[in-house]
Amino acid sequence: MLENMLTAIHLKIEEVYLSSCVFWRPPGDKKPTVNDLACCKPFIDRQIELISPKVLVLMGESTLRGLVDPDASLLRQRGKWMEYTPPNGESIPTIATFAPHMLLNTPRQKALAWQDLRAIKTKLS
Repeated sequence: MLENMLTAIHLKIEEVYLSSCVFWRPPGDKKPTVNDLACCKPFIDRQIELISPKVLVLMGESTLRGLVDPDASLLRQRGKWMEYTPPNGESIPTIATFAPHMLLNTPRQKALAWQDLRAIKTKLS
């Protein structure tokens, strides 16, 4: 599904860098804890600095919470542009949207995800 989403905005999977916000699956397939997210954040920040992306797309609530705000709500924040500033101080346009697995489980959110994808395409143009 992710490849189809990228294709819809004229990107190839080889043109994007993907990373998880936590490098392990919490026991019992639970959501990552605040501590899990905080533990991985320095590594994610360094990846972002090295890659220096044109835009940062946070897919899913755990990613949003891990990088932006531990109390953030994806439903309230998705589709809104913000700036993310890793430790090197270079702000990156950032948007949160639904993770592909969530869209498979909740197809009614696909229309909102499509709006987000169009916003990403516009920002990259």
